[in-house]
Amino acid sequence: NEIEGVFSWTPDITHLSPIPYIVVFRTTDFFFYYDETIQFEVTSEVLSLTNIEGIEISNIYPNPANNKLFIPISLDRSDNVSIEIYNMIGVKISENNMNLGTGNHMIMKDIDLNSGQYIVVIRDKNGTAINTQQLVIVK
Repeated sequence: NEIEGVFSWTPDITHLSPIPYIVVFRTTDFFFYYDETIQFEVTSEVLSLTNIEGIEISNIYPNPANNKLFIPISLDRSDNVSIEIYNMIGVKISENNMNLGTGNHMIMKDIDLNSGQYIVVIRDKNGTAINTQQLVIVK
């Protein structure tokens, strides 16, 4: 007995993760259950991302960082932007909301985090993640 099916998913920038996704497919022939596990990663070396809202985010730096972080942001128009930092288990460590005018901005963020890996998520005024980058802290 063969069981066939199709699974389709096209990840976007909000699905970037340093932690692999694990998907388990369970099928049945009405007598037995069969589990198939697939592990995959969604990664990208994003140098710059422009979305349809006219927000461009370049790489955060320095990375690895110690106590300061710089985030270059370019806006086609004024917008509210949120910068969130998460630890690797998904707990939000920090959040800053700001209203930025049209043009180029260099956001300097003082950080006091333990050594380790973190995820920086930048959201637009609607709460949509427009950029996700991994951050390494070295003390």
